Amino acid sequence: ISAVVLLVASLPAAAQSTPWEDRVFANLSFGVEAGSAEVSRNGTFVVYNETGSVQSNAEFGSFAILDISVGARVFGNFGVGLAYHDGGTSGSGTVTGSAPHPLFFDQPRNFSGTFEDAQRDEHATHLQLGYMLPLGDTFDVFVYGGPSWFRVSQQMVTSATFIEQGPPYTN
Repeated sequence: ISAVVLLVASLPAAAQSTPWEDRVFANLSFGVEAGSAEVSRNGTFVVYNETGSVQSNAEFGSFAILDISVGARVFGNFGVGLAYHDGGTSGSGTVTGSAPHPLFFDQPRNFSGTFEDAQRDEHATHLQLGYMLPLGDTFDVFVYGGPSWFRVSQQMVTSATFIEQGPPYTN
């Protein structure tokens, strides 16, 4: 945001008074969301009339993003637009927990494991209300604000299913 404010503040006064003559605009941009994110999830499940627990931790790396926006002039240099943001990646992690014993009450068994290819997807829709600053015949700056709606989904282990293979009922 500070880069936009500095850009707008440094524009010549003549450029700020130039009327916006186009009726519509479109933008397509690509980028990278750098860094990584660690996500943890705790859950419980019931088996043999007892409660077991599962904890999972995953790390998701950086990923490419795509932004598409379209808009139109409403009045003077004021416009309205709609933008869509999309990106996703996969990650891996560990899972640990405890499962009730099939024969003995209150004697849980511990387990652990790993998982791969957990998907993380990010989608956002943005309503843009703004002011267009034409900076010549081929370059315009649209300064905008407005609400955004985000939808993030990621796969994590939240429960466990066991297949017992007979005594001694160990991990």
